[in-house]
Amino acid sequence: MSTEGGFNAETYYALSNIPVFTYGSSAMNNTIGAVIAAAYNAGYLMGAGTSDGSDKTLNQCGIAFGHAYSLVTAFNVTAANGTVISAFILRNPWGTVAYNLTLNPNDTFWTTSTLS
Repeated sequence: MSTEGGFNAETYYALSNIPVFTYGSSAMNNTIGAVIAAAYNAGYLMGAGTSDGSDKTLNQCGIAFGHAYSLVTAFNVTAANGTVISAFILRNPWGTVAYNLTLNPNDTFWTTSTLS
């Protein structure tokens, strides 16, 4: 099977024949982290995607517009000051670009924080 593009939901349905739900981040507001964590803990297949634009164009974070990502894991990080941050590890199926702002894999934040 080969595809040129599409949406995560369509792929998950085609492969599993089970109901698929999609959520837009603008509709979720501050609850998106809890929804994703609950779905991850329930063992759901999950993906994420960006909209509006060419997948050849990157935003300031190094994330491609109009591109699909698989969601590898979801977890909370507690900063030294006690702030809890919802974090997600996404996989770019192209494997060519990585997130490059705060909390990127090389950020010094990780040396002073604890995972929960």
